[in-house]
Parts: sequence; structure tokens; C-alpha cells
Amino acid sequence: MKEGNISEEFKKYYGQYKKIYNKVISEAKKLSNNIQIRTSGNKPKAMWDLIKEELGSRKKNKNIEINTEGGNTQDPKIIANVFNEYYTSIAHKILNDKSLYTNKEANDNAVKYNNNSMFLIPTTEEEVVGIIKRLGNKKSTGIDDIPEYIIKKCYPKIISALTYTINQSLSTGYFPDQLKMAKVKPLYKKGSETDVANYRPVSLISVFSKIIEKIMHKRLLSFLNNHSLISNKQHGFCKGKTTKTAIAEFIEGVYKSLDEKEVSIGLFLDLSKAFDLVNHDILLRKMTRMGIRGVALKWFQTYLERREQKVEITYRCREANVSINYLSQSRPVRHGVPQGSVLGPILFLLYINDLEAGIEQGKLTFFADDISIFISGNSVNVVQRKINALINKLTEWFESNRLIINKEKTIAISFHQPQKIQPECPPIKLYDKVINYTEHTKFLGMSLDKKLSWSTHTQTLASKLCKICFGLRIVKKVSGLETVLALYYAYFQSLLSYGLIFWGNSANAKLIFKIQKRAIRTIMQIQKTTSCKQYFKLLHILPLPSLYIYEILVYMKSNLNVFITNSAVHSHNTRKKDNLFIVPCRTSLCKNNFNNIGLRLLNHLPQYIKDIPALYKFKKTLKTFLLEHCFYSIDEFFLFGDKS
Repeated sequence: MKEGNISEEFKKYYGQYKKIYNKVISEAKKLSNNIQIRTSGNKPKAMWDLIKEELGSRKKNKNIEINTEGGNTQDPKIIANVFNEYYTSIAHKILNDKSLYTNKEANDNAVKYNNNSMFLIPTTEEEVVGIIKRLGNKKSTGIDDIPEYIIKKCYPKIISALTYTINQSLSTGYFPDQLKMAKVKPLYKKGSETDVANYRPVSLISVFSKIIEKIMHKRLLSFLNNHSLISNKQHGFCKGKTTKTAIAEFIEGVYKSLDEKEVSIGLFLDLSKAFDLVNHDILLRKMTRMGIRGVALKWFQTYLERREQKVEITYRCREANVSINYLSQSRPVRHGVPQGSVLGPILFLLYINDLEAGIEQGKLTFFADDISIFISGNSVNVVQRKINALINKLTEWFESNRLIINKEKTIAISFHQPQKIQPECPPIKLYDKVINYTEHTKFLGMSLDKKLSWSTHTQTLASKLCKICFGLRIVKKVSGLETVLALYYAYFQSLLSYGLIFWGNSANAKLIFKIQKRAIRTIMQIQKTTSCKQYFKLLHILPLPSLYIYEILVYMKSNLNVFITNSAVHSHNTRKKDNLFIVPCRTSLCKNNFNNIGLRLLNHLPQYIKDIPALYKFKKTLKTFLLEHCFYSIDEFFLFGDKS
């Protein structure tokens, strides 16, 4: 039909219904996106997939191509076997390099002998059901292709047989061979995509293995905790401890040392393939001395031995538009703790638990295989002697325990006051390599710099948050407020909160606060000049300064046992006698460290909040208080005063 023959009335009618149609399509799309993101187990990934789709930049999944002796290949069968041979031979090649070790055996006596022995208490159907209900809803599977959500749906049919099987395992000290096969999927990291070394192995174990391991994990952890067998320097996988407590322990030592005008050196060890190199015989001997003997020891021995793995490669056939999974031949895994397992991390902790024995030259901080050491002294010569003795102790322990310090990636930092000139750095020689001193380093997810200014960390964080703001803007156009808020909390807030108690009072925190306000304006679609304060309250989101106050007060409340009150220091009967005592500092750096600021904040908190004993109720009341007042700075909080 020609345009000239269409009546004006019909055009108007068509235009109206086209608008309605487009609006319905838009709302349907938003609803679909809302459901897709809300139900996703990985909301950040779902968000970025949606953004790429909207921008038309979503990459099509391509097949892996690797370089072999015969040239490049995309044959999934060949690729699977090449990957499996590479992954299972790494530890063997390292351990066969005699230049890395001496013939000295590990000193078993370094592990304190425990007269008590571990007994394996039988499980019950109630305990097994509880573990099953707490499983995730992942669709990924082990070698048996049974996902977790299937077990969660059908457990009433199998619970009796499963409980019986687990109890047979516990009573006989035998871990089933059928559950020792892992499925490994290579995940590309960076570098050349044709080099197998640039793919990280992701190990997937059977859901039944997870259940049995969780039963054993509970018993093992209970035994270790009851007898205080884990080093108090270890923060990884330990109840009540996190990366936050590890960072706090390390940098508190730095602040104190700098305040006393000492030479302050941080040494950050990098271990090569630490989890893969664990020697089973050495581990079992250490466990024996800890009290894991008899049937319990036999169970762990059978758990570690005769393990195997297969590599799975997914090949996408574009002609038929289907994906096919190819498995490699199985290969034995003779070393290390099982990757992707429940028990692997805690077994590794037991392996390195005695590292601190005999080391007096520095303060060790562990988070699993992340090991940092702080060395200080009143002169460079004193620190130099400590470092030399420390290196001798470390190399002796690592060599005899068959673990490798990566001398190329191990680095050091010489900490100093911001206004001071860089002091002389005592040389550190590890084997034949002089360790480099650096301006800053990655430390448990944070960027730690030599002046403790947190400038590098906040700059890196700002870049990440700006990208998320862009993502929120795209998602906001094609989904609802509830979904955007869910993504804000899952991605933006999680990054914002991490380590906030350490950098939240730094100069660059203002930059991060500006980016947070940009995110709020994006979510609410308001102008740049519009104040965000009312919208923070409306969305129940804490502004960065208030979030900092919240995080640091929760940390202080959780660690009250390490602080004392003014009345414990002096007998003056003042109204501040029940306040927590703040250790006097010489320098502004020490005065503004997280502990001192935290104590000041806690002392200034309204009494009715301070007096709440239960942590969960304290957190809830504190957040309500901070949302109500929406402090835009710490000074605002201190000016508020105690109005209880």
C-alpha cells in the first residue's frame, strides 16, 4: 500500500499501537532479564553477559586450540590428553629436580606431640540431610555427571543407604575408590591461548565425595580446635578468621614498628604449586603426631592414595549447533592434596602448621599458602642479621618438606613514614637470587604500598568501580530496580567493603565516595547536581563514610577481647573510665591506623548501641542508626555526639 493512500486516522491508530507494542516488548524483556539475573548463581557474570548482549559484543564460544609437538590442533581428544599429561606431570617434574632439594628429611619433632587421639563418631541421617540441604544449586558435575540439585531433590529416597555407606567408611577407615576420580576443566587465564601452561585446572569432584568429606571435615576441625592444634598465625579456613584478620595482624605490626622509628621490612613469599607438591608420607607423619591415628589415619591415607583424574574438553560443532564433551584417559595423581575438594585446604594447613616453629626473627602471618613475614629492628644491621637467620630457617624447612619458594615472585617492601626519606634496604638473598624491593604488592586481595597510603589500592579499586557503574547503567535500561540493586550489592558493594577498615580513612577515599554517588545516581536516574543523601536512605545503602564506620565498628566489636578499658590502666574515676584505652602514638600514621580510629569510633558510639552484647543485634541496630543519620564524613559522626 502506498503511503499516499493511508488515511491520517489510520496512521495515528498505527502509531499508538506501535508504542503500546514496543512498551510491552520492553517490559517483557525487562521481566525476562530480571528473572535471568536474579536466579543466576553468579550475578556479576550474568550482568556482564547481559551488557555484552546489549552492546552486541558478546563473543561466541570458540573451541580450544593448543600447540603440540605436531603443530596446532583443535582435536578435542588430543587436547584433553595433552592437558591431563601436563597437569599430572607438573609435580613429578618439580620433585625430580634434585637442585631444588637437599637430602635432609622433615623434622617430625617440630610438630608438637598430642597424647589425645581422634575418634570417628558415626553420622546420623539428620546430619547427612543437613549437609545435603546446604549444598549449592550448581549444574556443574563431577565424573559421575550428577549435579548437586538432583541430590537435594531426591535425598529422601537415598538417605538411609547413603548414611549407612558413610558410616561404613568411618568405621573401617576406608575411603571409596569410586569417589577418587576428579574431572578437570581447563580455564584460560592470560597469555597465548595455544599454550597449555596458560590454563588453570578447575577440578570437579563427585557430590557424594563432597558429602562424605563434609562429614569428616566437621570431625577433624572439631578435634583440631578442641586441642588448639592449628597455629594462631594461620587465618585461612579457620573459624572466626578471614583475610581481614590476617591483614590486620600484619599491618598492625608495621604501624607499631614505624611509630617506634624502627627499620621495617615485609617479606612476601610466593610458593610454587604448593597444594600440588604436598608429600603424603610427610603429611601423614605430621597428622600422627597431632593425634590422628588408627582408623582415622587409615581413612586419610586411603583418601589420599590411588587418586586419578580425567580432563574434559567441550567441543562445539557449529554445523550441527551442538556441544560435545570429550574426556581424556585417566592418569594417576600421586602428589598433593586433592584440588576442588572439601578436605584439601585443611590438610594443607596441617602440612605447613609447624613452619613457625623455631622462627623467632620475624612475625609470620599465614592465609593458606599466602605467607608474609614482618621483620623489624632498631638498625639496618640488626634487621640484616635477622633476615639472614630467617632465610636459613625458611630454606631448611621448605627443602626438607619438599615445597618450593618461587624466588622470582617472592618480593620485599621497606615500609617508612610518608614524610621520611626511603631508608636503606638490607639485601635479601634467597638461594642464588637477590630479592627485589618493590613500591607496592598485592597482599590478600589488597594493594599494600610502602607508605601505607593505600593510594595504589584505591586507584585500582576506582577503575573497577567505574566499570561497574557503566554496567549498572546498561542493566538499568533493560531491567528493574530490584535487579539493579541486587547487582549493586553483589558486585559494587562487595568490592567497596573489602578491606575498607584499612583504607576508608585514607586521602583517596573521597574519590571512591564520588564513584559510589555516581552509582546511586545511575540507579535512580537523577542528575549529577542532585544530592544523593535522600536516595541513600531510600535505597537503604550506606554512604562510604558511614559504611566505613559500620565495618570498623563491627570489626572492633568482634575483637573486644584484645582491648582493655581506661579503668584497667589508671584508677581515675572519670566518666570515661569504661571507654576502651587508646595506646598513645608518636606519629600521625599510627594515630590514624584502623585500630586507633576504631577505638575512637567505638568510644563515641551511643551507649545504647555499645551495650548490645549479641553481635547480630549490634550490627542490625548500628546499621539502622547509620542509615538514619547518613553520615557523609567521620567528622560528622564525631560532631553528632552521644544522644542516647
